[in-house]
Amino acid sequence: MARLDEELFQAFYTDLNEVSWIGQEWFTRLVKSKDEEKAWLEGMMVACQKEAKAAYQKAEKAEEKLMEHCAAYQKLYAKHDELLKASKEADAQAQEKIQELEGEKAELKEKTAQFTDEIT
Repeated sequence: MARLDEELFQAFYTDLNEVSWIGQEWFTRLVKSKDEEKAWLEGMMVACQKEAKAAYQKAEKAEEKLMEHCAAYQKLYAKHDELLKASKEADAQAQEKIQELEGEKAELKEKTAQFTDEIT
């Protein structure tokens, strides 16, 4: 019986060592996969930060372009406004000149009518 107990003990001890080895292997793989996942996540964070920075810079450039376009349109509007004011002023002056010429025309017609009456 003592031999049987010793064989059982040896078998149990062998199984225990194997279970311990399996546990160590599993723990090692778990730690390794955890480290790999952590490294992968850190890589993803770095990539996302780079993308966010690039998107922010792109938005800044777009804003700068919009501000440049805005300034250009303001200049064009000011120029258009000046031209519109100048054309209104020229139109008013032309209307005054037309009225003046129509007045002179009416005077000339009267004088022509008077001369025609005097001649006849």
